[in-house]
Amino acid sequence: MEQPMDAVEFPGNWDVSALAVDCAGLGVWEIAAAPAIWRCSPRCKELLGVAGSDDPLQALSEEDRKRFSEAIARAMRGGEFRLELRAGEHWLSATGRVVREGRGPASIVGTLQDITAQKAALEERELRLGEVAHDLLNPLSAIRLGIHIVRLGGPRVPEMLSRLDVLIGAVERIVADLLDFTRSRLGAPEHATVALADVCRSVIADASVVHPGRDIVLDVHDDPVGDWDGERLRQVVRNLIANALQHGDPHTAVEVSLVGFGDRAVISVVNRGPPVPDEVRAHLFEPFRRGRSTGTGVGLGLYIVKRIVEAHGGSVEMSSDESRTVFRVALPKR
Repeated sequence: MEQPMDAVEFPGNWDVSALAVDCAGLGVWEIAAAPAIWRCSPRCKELLGVAGSDDPLQALSEEDRKRFSEAIARAMRGGEFRLELRAGEHWLSATGRVVREGRGPASIVGTLQDITAQKAALEERELRLGEVAHDLLNPLSAIRLGIHIVRLGGPRVPEMLSRLDVLIGAVERIVADLLDFTRSRLGAPEHATVALADVCRSVIADASVVHPGRDIVLDVHDDPVGDWDGERLRQVVRNLIANALQHGDPHTAVEVSLVGFGDRAVISVVNRGPPVPDEVRAHLFEPFRRGRSTGTGVGLGLYIVKRIVEAHGGSVEMSSDESRTVFRVALPKR
């Protein structure tokens, strides 16, 4: 049977460490064993959304109040108090330990922490992982069906083999994005003398093989040479060109230019077509964000660009209007 708990103000005789914890943003609380009295610090009540002599339990849902009482009962019998619960729009984490007096428990003391941001981040990550799984499942399912059609033979085989090649390429791009995402989060760049023009020519040659019907032009005003990680800069140029090919007008060329300004080099990638919508701009360089609702990939390309460029001490910016979209990468030559 549940015992009622009376809410009281933060007692003045709690020690300095409890006051310090409260000042650090964690709510401090204590529940006496008998009678069952819940003592809350000001921060604890603030997190729960109650004031004065209001009962903190009223901030919880009926289900959470039941879980709270059950967790207390378990802790009193022996063990640690740990519970996640909702108070209004916030997620809270309550942890505590039993304080014993003689052979029996005297009270439970613990802290209350706002974990709303962590819960939101976890939910966002799970959502993005689900999207990645979905992006992989679709082409894999189509590949399975295509293999079945090829095994049956007939006049559709050449067409289906071409389609399978495209589908496999889509899967490879998704996996490559995920690998680049992992690499961009690990370690510092490996610096060596690199000519940016060579990097751009190499990436453009590869992209032209994959997109034979698209024009990609390179304009080198000078030949910037610097102390950079050449392989990671290839990722930067590759991702920017892929983004331009995907979102630009397919009947216009993607333009890549290199300029040196003293101790800095600037790479610009331009595509013609509709401007980037305002609602997309705010999240353009965040992971798992697509620039458009259509297209392959998992929305990591521009995030990877930003991470690599910033690891080199540089910056990346985007401008977009009715005539063109431009991504500019500025890199110190070191």
